Amino acid sequence: MSEAASAAAEIEFVPVPGFDGYEVTRDGRIRNFRGKLKFIQTEKRTGHCYVLYQRGGSKPRKLWVHRAVLLAYVGMPELGQECRHLDGKPKNNWIRNLKWGTGVENSEDMVRHGTVIRGEDSCLHKLTEHDVIEIRNRYACGDISHKALGEQYGVCEATIGCIIRGVSWKHLPGIDKRNKVNILTDDVISELNVMSEQILSSPDETRYKMIHEFAARSGVTYSAISKRLITQHKHHVKELGIVANSDGI
Repeated sequence: MSEAASAAAEIEFVPVPGFDGYEVTRDGRIRNFRGKLKFIQTEKRTGHCYVLYQRGGSKPRKLWVHRAVLLAYVGMPELGQECRHLDGKPKNNWIRNLKWGTGVENSEDMVRHGTVIRGEDSCLHKLTEHDVIEIRNRYACGDISHKALGEQYGVCEATIGCIIRGVSWKHLPGIDKRNKVNILTDDVISELNVMSEQILSSPDETRYKMIHEFAARSGVTYSAISKRLITQHKHHVKELGIVANSDGI
């Protein structure tokens, strides 16, 4: 391939599955092909970049650049997989630097690259590791609420919930894996949108298992995932003859 052909291939825009009207290049440039609008990317403190995705009059959601590249050029991840930056640099969203992998592999990458900032190493922490373990132990005893713990340790109720569920300080013991929530984050919704067709088209037993696995991996309830599918795909659910109940599908 000539240099000119190679350069043209690198700037070729490919549709992003699950994000109607959005295209991405091999190096992570995103545009809306209908309006030919190239998006300015927002960079988080971690270095990960995203653009805002909006369909019709819906609320804008984040479309992570690394995820868009992998969806377009590799395909959907398997259950339990997430994006790995092979060189440890979140801003490097070339397809050759990205790969689907497990959370364990991603954590091992971060340790190898020296990019793990957690617990007391974070400049934003208010609690010590001793505090976090104590909070989890006290909550496990069942005689104190999130709100009461937050007041005693000088943090908000949501922070206590994240500590108990292992959303934060996940390297410490005592995480309550049973404590699920009904609120879906933008990332969970984006992944669910991509997988919805596969989930809904599966036989009842397989669909039930897929929703349970997705909910467990995302830290939310089965009901929250299934009800989201019903709400967003009500016509498809009806066409397939899927029976919904109070817990979802």
